Amino acid sequence: MDIKKTIKDIVEYRSKEKCYLIYDVEGDFFIIYGSKWRIVEGESLYEILFSFLKDKRRWSFTEKRIIRDRDDNLEEWQYLNRDVEDKIIDIDVLFIDGEKAELS
Repeated sequence: MDIKKTIKDIVEYRSKEKCYLIYDVEGDFFIIYGSKWRIVEGESLYEILFSFLKDKRRWSFTEKRIIRDRDDNLEEWQYLNRDVEDKIIDIDVLFIDGEKAELS
């Protein structure tokens, strides 16, 4: 796909607990869950996310691992704020709550 968008252009409703899983063209994952976000580069969570990206089947398992990571790794997760909302991501694939989203 390869589309460049800012985080505020991607996130529809911050007040809802939606999970945005973004795979960028450099091979990194960005996760936005509710009002928090993080980048995943390597580690065990990366393997789980990549497995979901390939299989596109086990979303409930993947989402549970994302929530566990958010709750256990507080230093990795940051709150979305105005500075972060303007960050541009070169998107390869975007999933919203486990469903592939079409970007234009």
